[in-house]
Amino acid sequence: TPFLLLIQNPYIIFNSFVFFFVPIFCEQQGYSETTVSILLVVYSGIAILFGDKLTMVMSEKLQSKAMYLAYFINIAAVIVYAWTQNMNGLLIALLLLGLAAAFGKPVQQNYFLEMDVVKKYGEDRAMGVYNFTENIGESLGPVVFGKLMFVTPLNLIVSAFGGAVAL
Repeated sequence: TPFLLLIQNPYIIFNSFVFFFVPIFCEQQGYSETTVSILLVVYSGIAILFGDKLTMVMSEKLQSKAMYLAYFINIAAVIVYAWTQNMNGLLIALLLLGLAAAFGKPVQQNYFLEMDVVKKYGEDRAMGVYNFTENIGESLGPVVFGKLMFVTPLNLIVSAFGGAVAL
């Protein structure tokens, strides 16, 4: 469905920024593996601490539109990092990505499960397809960001990519 191609996979690709770029950035800047771990805990901790409440509030207030908000927060986060390319920008990006992760995925899954095609196909089988396409997105993320790493200037390319995906 268009949902899987245009919403789920780009969302997953942007989230792979965390697990792809953070270790590379830290290594290039001379930070230790401990720093990488702390940054990943910051990202994950935000999602865990605020997940239930944000999902409930966003689902109630914005319904399925909340998935678009999470999507745009992801884009903004990557653009912040692309423009700053420093630890402060990375921290802001991780905070934003953590907030988006807190509600983005549950809202997407709820939206997916409410689709007519999912009800016809069956929830179990449809979730299998959902998880399979999610794995594709997780695989494509490092490829996309790996290609972007070798493009100069990075901030312009990531901004253009983010803008194109947002359209």
